[in-house]
Amino acid sequence: ENDQVKAHDVDVSAFPNANVVDLKGKAIFPGFMDTHCHLLETGFVLNVGVNLREVKNSTSEIASKLRDKIAESQKGETILGVGFEMDDYTKWSLKDLAMIDAVSPDNPVMLVDMSGHNLLLNTAGMRFCNITDENFKDNIGGSSNRENGHLTGMFREKSQQKPADEIFAKFGHEDLAKEGARKLIDYWASMGYTSIVDLMGAIGFRLHKPDIFYALEKENRLKMRVNWCYTLFDVDGVDEAALLKGKDTDLVRFYGGKIFVDGAYAGGEPWTTWEHSNGGFGLQQVYTDDSVGEKYNLNRIVLRAEELSLNMHYHTQGDRAIQAVLDALEYTKNKLGSIKQTHTLAHVAFLTPEQMKLIANYGGRVVVTVQPAFCKIEDNLTQFFAGHTNEAYQIKKMFDSGVTVGMSTDFSVSPIDMVSPAVIMGVGMSGAGNPEVYQSLSMDEMIRGFTELNSKVCAHSDVGDLHVGKKADFLVVDKSFYGLTAKELQNSPPKTLETWVSGVKRF
Repeated sequence: ENDQVKAHDVDVSAFPNANVVDLKGKAIFPGFMDTHCHLLETGFVLNVGVNLREVKNSTSEIASKLRDKIAESQKGETILGVGFEMDDYTKWSLKDLAMIDAVSPDNPVMLVDMSGHNLLLNTAGMRFCNITDENFKDNIGGSSNRENGHLTGMFREKSQQKPADEIFAKFGHEDLAKEGARKLIDYWASMGYTSIVDLMGAIGFRLHKPDIFYALEKENRLKMRVNWCYTLFDVDGVDEAALLKGKDTDLVRFYGGKIFVDGAYAGGEPWTTWEHSNGGFGLQQVYTDDSVGEKYNLNRIVLRAEELSLNMHYHTQGDRAIQAVLDALEYTKNKLGSIKQTHTLAHVAFLTPEQMKLIANYGGRVVVTVQPAFCKIEDNLTQFFAGHTNEAYQIKKMFDSGVTVGMSTDFSVSPIDMVSPAVIMGVGMSGAGNPEVYQSLSMDEMIRGFTELNSKVCAHSDVGDLHVGKKADFLVVDKSFYGLTAKELQNSPPKTLETWVSGVKRF
């Protein structure tokens, strides 16, 4: 009734004016949620720029795709791109830069890699951003490649902030951003998703455009719920984020803040307690004391978030980064007496058994979101983690420890062919094809991770199941997920026929 589940097992004859739908053997599931994705910025860039998703370790391929794009662009027009991948980003050199410059002498170019943790500018792009060898300083938690003192155009982690802010501020094209986001949202709906958490930014920069989602809802073109985040970098950002509360609609809801505690697993930068194969302990993006300034102290950031009733989403892949957040939560609990907000640890790779117990003890106030697909696409990074690769992404152990585990895609890190719930379920149930390393998940665990447990990640109690009083968010598929093998999920998955959100058919 209206937008909610009214009752179960009703006598249809008691409701003569009701619309009765015979499923004829089809199945209904609570709406699936993707609790960590980047549809806004990825849709925007893909809608206006160059898709580099298939490019790995090849400067010549990047140059070739840029050449094709520039041939159809105006002289001086800024060119965006996303999706390239490198095994070692530190090796990007002046020679590589020269190859890019050769095809783009007059067009500023900004390319973001598949993880969102590395950004490439050509010389025209650096000039556009007023970046020189002399004036550019790396941000705390960031780095830039130099050769003989000269910038090569590769900006990593938080050092992406200045170039990204400069490019996006001057790029404009709100209509193209809106259309790009809508296309991806429509595609997510076609796979059975009824809700997402969109991060609206990456490490070192934010693409803060929530008005796009509100506009799509007003135009009746938004096919799912969108929970959006505000990327922040310090205590000041917590105060900024808190000012964004109070504008929720039925479909568009503000989740809270998002902060990066460490670097990317795929780039060899998770902050760990053990030394990496190539040296160092990864990249820490914030600090646990006041040594570089009070506003970068994670303890103060978490405390301020609780004081302002702000949910938080943390990028934490290494065990040391995870522990930094857990220590900050303990610090905050000792100060305030309890933890009342939802604190999400995202992408947890090297989560220890002891940390699993600590998280479970918070009773759902501290949750994790995982990407089973990462077990496939990031399964053998021995150049960084020799001796430790088999410790990563132990999702089954998280379930067994009582951790609240939500499922997500982290698109565009996960490729587009690995973002459907059925494919992700197949990966989880097969142990990513390597069950001796990754224990297989049950279908029940997968379904709960996409529904009930993800509602806790979203910090909303009105979605996640079809109990009486909950929002009528569900999907209709041609056959049940239960009873299917991992192979069947891959080769002949259930087809999404309809999705309903708040009792309205959206797809």
